[in-house]
Amino acid sequence: MPAPIISLKTDFGSVSGYAGTVKGVLLGINPASTIVDISHDVPVQDIPHGTFVLGSVYRYFDDSTIHLAVVDPE
Repeated sequence: MPAPIISLKTDFGSVSGYAGTVKGVLLGINPASTIVDISHDVPVQDIPHGTFVLGSVYRYFDDSTIHLAVVDPE
């Protein structure tokens, strides 16, 4: 089985350590994973914007890609 590709899109911001923490956890589970940062600058709690971003990019990835999208609703 090939190493999984995981796309990551969040509202964590690019200056916090949260995105790095998520990457560390994912790589701890499967060190062979390839993690692709889509964006970490989705406006905080803006679920429609997060949906737009993910909807704009997912089709350019292989069907086996895991898309992890985190936007805190409140």
